[in-house]
Amino acid sequence: METIKTIISRFLLLPAALAVFSAAAYAQDWQLIEFPSYDHLTDVVMTTSDSGLVVTASGYCFRTSDRGKSWQKSEIIKNIRIESLYFEDSQNGWACGHLGSIFKTSDGGASWTDVSFDDIGAIFFDIEMKDAFTGVAVGMRPLETNNFNGIAVRTVDGGKNWEEFEASGLAYSEIKQSRTKNKMYFMAMGRLNISNDAGKSWQSVATIEGTPARTFSMYGSTGIMAGPKGTCGYSNDSGKTWYIKEQDKEKSFLSSILLNSQYGYIAGSKGAMMVTFDGGINWTEEKTPLELTILDMWYVDSYLFAVGSDGLIMYKEIRDKKPE
Repeated sequence: METIKTIISRFLLLPAALAVFSAAAYAQDWQLIEFPSYDHLTDVVMTTSDSGLVVTASGYCFRTSDRGKSWQKSEIIKNIRIESLYFEDSQNGWACGHLGSIFKTSDGGASWTDVSFDDIGAIFFDIEMKDAFTGVAVGMRPLETNNFNGIAVRTVDGGKNWEEFEASGLAYSEIKQSRTKNKMYFMAMGRLNISNDAGKSWQSVATIEGTPARTFSMYGSTGIMAGPKGTCGYSNDSGKTWYIKEQDKEKSFLSSILLNSQYGYIAGSKGAMMVTFDGGINWTEEKTPLELTILDMWYVDSYLFAVGSDGLIMYKEIRDKKPE
């Protein structure tokens, strides 16, 4: 038999339980994964809906084969922020970050080989590889004038040597490849740099003058970009022409992903997330379970994953409007 104290406690807890349930139900099918650390998760790569890895702001890699029920930890470079991952398959991958850090793995992230750029002033935010030997890393190098000059480096020998490009703008935050790997893109302030030869040469085209885009995504002829203070834009001609689609200026976007030429997401600070079903022309707010910063997204096998601050990792199954 319940005591009066037990009954009172149960009813006192009921509003809180209902609030959690309501928030979860209102979060549009996002499922939280329990992570063993409150470290910031800066990037995620999933090779299947169950297997993949994340990297952290303190220089570690965590691997899972059961969609986050258990994790195996390995060190990339302790206490140095790792910003990004690139994996060619389940075993061969790359990571980059602060102090010129660039590392590669051939065992799925269990161990890492240091192939860093020889300038500890460089901060690399992203890396893409055309193949096992040829690839590009982009980021920034702080200057004495308090500006942040963009830096981009290329390797053709699997990271043994890196050649720096001539700077063409302020900090570069992301580099992307087309699905067929016949094009590479990276964005500078108001410009989009495009390469048709794995980063050997580049063409620079205007986007939206002065737009501080932090993130962009390309899928065929469709492009989306987003950034601080509600910055948002789209292109339907492979990035040659861009159109402004400003969002709420209280929102800052740090990550973007196109699942096909029409369907995509942008996300960022305080759980901000928006979805488009028409290639970035119109956007709808999507609720997330927690108001934590979303730093990266990844799509595989009908599942969309997102990671961010304070150990945030979550996923949702895409049940309708499935990507191509």
